[in-house]
Amino acid sequence: GADALQLNLFELGSRIDRGGREIEREYLEVAKRVRRRVQIPIAAKLSPNLTSPASMAASLREAGVNGLVLFNRYYGPDIDVERVRLAAAPVLSGESEALPALRWIGILSGQMDLDFAASGGVHTTEGVLKQLLAGARAVELSTALYIYGLEHIGRLTSEISSWMERHKFGAIADFC
Repeated sequence: GADALQLNLFELGSRIDRGGREIEREYLEVAKRVRRRVQIPIAAKLSPNLTSPASMAASLREAGVNGLVLFNRYYGPDIDVERVRLAAAPVLSGESEALPALRWIGILSGQMDLDFAASGGVHTTEGVLKQLLAGARAVELSTALYIYGLEHIGRLTSEISSWMERHKFGAIADFC
């Protein structure tokens, strides 16, 4: 009963015998295979480490993807120097991580017939508004919900409504 599907496309690219073009072709093949099997909208969640996000976005659109989620945040390794062993890096996003999505949504949203969602680093009403003003149609808030709880959605909604009234916007589509 899903209304849409999000494809989390990622390969670390750590093999020296496997280049970026090969990895990106694989992303496109996955998108095409999924498109052939489902009729619902498909969004592709991408890495911020692509050589050309604009070209990849156009290719994914051609492959049948309806939207892009920018950008995926990967759990990374760290090293505990006191215990001299591998450790997990911080799991929750920081607000500065929202900037790459803001840049690329702003660049691509006016050029492409795709819906864009911002992912990573959005915790506040201001952060949500910035992404929407750049052209996002959705904003993912996982870390904010872990930190502030589900009631944070109500606060954000209320604050966005107040902002819209102050700026005389009747609907989000009026400023997205």
